Amino acid sequence: MTGAQVVLSDNTGQTETLQYVGDGKYKTTNFTGVTGRTYTLKIQAEGKQYTAQSSMPEVVNFGWTYTGFFTFGERLLIPFFLFFTDPIALGNRYLFNFTVNNMTKKTFEVFFR
Repeated sequence: MTGAQVVLSDNTGQTETLQYVGDGKYKTTNFTGVTGRTYTLKIQAEGKQYTAQSSMPEVVNFGWTYTGFFTFGERLLIPFFLFFTDPIALGNRYLFNFTVNNMTKKTFEVFFR
């Protein structure tokens, strides 16, 4: 959506109006997420206001990682395993970004050759 006013704030009083960067995306220039802070997102668009609020959960440290190579039929597969202890709190979500040859990939299929 273009032309919206998008404001991000936290419970310490920091506030920023996000800049439109194209393709329906808005970007911050100053904010860095901090564990334990609560963030509020306010969007004013087409005469309506939308508000969302969420807190940044604790950091989850990775125990160890493992990668290897094996073939499956005629394909070379490169599995990546990540081991960590998920905190007891319910509703945890994790987002992993994959980069192959300096290019961010959106699907796992990019690891098949």
